[in-house]
Amino acid sequence: MNRARPGSSIPDDPPLEPLQKKAEPMIAKISDPQAFAALPEALQKEYLPQEDKTWLLKVDPVDGLNLGKIEGTMKALDAERKIREEKEKLLGTYVDETGKPIDPAKAREALKKIGEMATWKPEDKVREQINHLKAEMETGYAEERKAAAEKIAQLERGLTESIQDLGIYQGIATTKADPMIANVVRNMIRPEYDPATKRFVPRVFDEAGNLRYFVKGETTRPLSPIEAFEGWKSDPKFGIFFPGTGTSGTGGTSPGRGAPTGNVKITRSDARDHSKWQAAKKEAQERKVGIEYVDG
Repeated sequence: MNRARPGSSIPDDPPLEPLQKKAEPMIAKISDPQAFAALPEALQKEYLPQEDKTWLLKVDPVDGLNLGKIEGTMKALDAERKIREEKEKLLGTYVDETGKPIDPAKAREALKKIGEMATWKPEDKVREQINHLKAEMETGYAEERKAAAEKIAQLERGLTESIQDLGIYQGIATTKADPMIANVVRNMIRPEYDPATKRFVPRVFDEAGNLRYFVKGETTRPLSPIEAFEGWKSDPKFGIFFPGTGTSGTGGTSPGRGAPTGNVKITRSDARDHSKWQAAKKEAQERKVGIEYVDG
């Protein structure tokens, strides 16, 4: 409450402004006449009377949409949906010789063709039958050809793997090499057609993809996988996979002799781990020593 100081008619504080009420949201459509009559006159002017004795809020159209009667539109949309469902259901009862629903576009084309056939001469009908049979044969041939190509690719992959395994495990069995070497040399053993035997046989290639040869005197022929494994015994990269060599071939041990001092040692089980084997190889190269292959 504002109170004036004694002897003065001026209040101590300015009069308090009345609290403003929170604006009520405007309703888009009013159906109750009493509710409309209760609105202030200024708000009543924002509504348009409708034929169904309702009042609709004046709202500017947004993207072509505005407030109004949509019952007709909704009924028309519902009717269109029903017609579409009936047509789709009816269409689903018509299937081709394979049991698949008929394509409407193809059905229309067929009806058009039937209409044209009414005026055809006998030779036109024969020509159409020939074209139809030709199209069926071409479609069937294309599908068979695709299936045959996929089957050939599978057989080629299986043949390649089988011939690779043949060459690799021949070398492992002959040299008693650790089977883990198969993962290292697999890409170096590949099948190749031998005109002499008319068969695919395993051939040895180097890491650059060049075919390796056995050369002795006047004899020159492709190197066999067994001969390649014998040569890999003394190769610094593959020596650890062979028993009795003990090292990668650089200062390695042989049966009955001690290993040189300072070699990098790696157990047989660790050598099967590619990352550990690479680490041992790198260390040996940096220290310029051999790799000692020990049991464990």
